[in-house]
Amino acid sequence: MNKIVNFLLLAGCIASASTSFALPEDYQKTIDIEADSAFIDNEKGNAIYIGNVNVSQGSILISADKLTITSSNSNKKYDKIYAKGTDKKVANFSQQLDIKGDMIISRGTKIFYDSTLSILEVEGAGYIKRGEDEITADFIRYDMTTGTFEAKRNQSGRVSMTLQPQSNATKAE
Repeated sequence: MNKIVNFLLLAGCIASASTSFALPEDYQKTIDIEADSAFIDNEKGNAIYIGNVNVSQGSILISADKLTITSSNSNKKYDKIYAKGTDKKVANFSQQLDIKGDMIISRGTKIFYDSTLSILEVEGAGYIKRGEDEITADFIRYDMTTGTFEAKRNQSGRVSMTLQPQSNATKAE
């Protein structure tokens, strides 16, 4: 069983060799947040938003029931985002990866995004789609810099991946 999971992860890494990086201008754009309520502690660099939370920053879109943002005191920019869904509505994260319009779309009961490390983690009925490639697992960790995935199943589930073949133009790059 572990050999199959390792093979799938290796296949995902190979398919990701020509990965694109997120749009750099996203992080220079204003963050817009809407929620039913908010608690902000500037001293600690934390903000908590609760109830029908929607976030946009450039091409980054996040929706959740609860969102916690932490920022480092050194630069006052957010470092980490924790999004939590409910039993009825999962949390969502999407971002345009490149100028061609390739997207990363994810959903799960919990989503963690570290903007300094470009790490996206999805937990609880996790799903990530990058371009036409898809992965479903209880826990998924995606390194946006290297294009590598790590996926773990839950006790009764399995990791599932759908990888599209590379075109000849992609192989030549």
